[in-house]
Amino acid sequence: MINSYLYDSDSKVSKELLGLQTKNVLAKVISIEGHSNLSIVIYDGNSIPRQDIEAKRLADIHCILEKDYSGRVKVLKCESAEFYCKKLFPSICKFEGNLRHLLYLLVAMSNDPEARNTIADLDQKDFGTIFDALFIDRDGFTKDLEALVNRRKDTAFGGKPGLSKIAVLQYVQAMDEHVLWDKLYTGSKDLTLRRRFEDVRTARNDVMHGHYIGKDFFDEAAELFSTVNDELEHEIDSIRTKTISLPEEFSSQFNLALSAFVDQATAQQIRDAIAASYIANSPGLIGSIKSLYGLGVSKSLVEQLAKANASLLSGLAGSSNTLEFFTPNINKLISEE
Repeated sequence: MINSYLYDSDSKVSKELLGLQTKNVLAKVISIEGHSNLSIVIYDGNSIPRQDIEAKRLADIHCILEKDYSGRVKVLKCESAEFYCKKLFPSICKFEGNLRHLLYLLVAMSNDPEARNTIADLDQKDFGTIFDALFIDRDGFTKDLEALVNRRKDTAFGGKPGLSKIAVLQYVQAMDEHVLWDKLYTGSKDLTLRRRFEDVRTARNDVMHGHYIGKDFFDEAAELFSTVNDELEHEIDSIRTKTISLPEEFSSQFNLALSAFVDQATAQQIRDAIAASYIANSPGLIGSIKSLYGLGVSKSLVEQLAKANASLLSGLAGSSNTLEFFTPNINKLISEE
C-alpha cells in the first residue's frame, strides 16, 4: 500500500519528507509535468509482508505529516487509512443492524405513540436522523440551551451578573433532558451506547466518510463497536428469552398444533413483533410462543391457530379473553399474504 501527498515544491521540504522513510517504507518525490512549483511525495510500504504492520508504519508517517506539516501538504491517497476503514466497516454495519433490530422490538413493546411514529421505517432514515431522534432533546434541552446562549447581555444569569464558567456549568447540569432512548429502553443496564453515543457517531462517520484514520483510532473504535454490539445483542437476546419459555405441560401440545398449520416463513422482524406484542399487551401470559421462532408464521396460520386452539391459548394466558386479544393484535402486525 502507498500514501501520497501534494505540496509546494521546496528543496528543503523535499529533503525532510524523504527523510521520513524507514527501512521498510520507501519514499520518493516526483514533480508534476508543466508545474514545477508542485511536487508529490510517495511512501511505499509494499516490501512489508504483513498488511497490519504496513498500515501501522504508513499511518505513523501520516501522523507526523499531520502534526508537523499541517497546511503544507495535502493528502492525495492514504491507503493505510483505507485499510483501517475496511477493517471497521463490518462492525459498523453490524452495529446499525443491531440498533435497528433492538429499536423495532422496543417500540413494539412501547405504548408511546410518539416513539412509534419516530421509529417507523428506520430502514428509510439515515443514521444522523436516527441518532438525533434517539439522543437529542430538541424541544426541551436544546431550546433551553439556545435561550441561555442567546440571552440579553444585560439580563442577570441565575441570579448572578455575567456569565461565569462555573455558573453556566451549574445551570446546564440542572437543566432537564428527556430523550427518546430513555423512554424506549427501560432496562437496568447502563449501556455504552447511551453514555458514548457521540463517540459512536463520530467513529462511525469517520469510517463511513473515509477520513484519514490511524492505528490508535482503529484500536479504540474496534473496542468501542465490539462492546456496543455485544451489549445490543445481549439486550435483543434477553427480550427473546422472555418470550420463548412455555410450561412443559403445554409446549408439546402447542408445537403439534402449530406444526399442523405451518406455511411459508415470514421475516424475522415479524416474528419479533409478535413476541413483543405478547409482552406489551398480555403481561399475565405465562410464556410466549416458542415455536414462532423456529417455524414460519402467516396471517392465515395465526387465524386458524387461534380458532382451533382457543381453549389452549386461554389456558396459557390464565384468562378467558386470550383469543379476543390474540386475533386482532396479530392482524395488526401481519399484513395480508
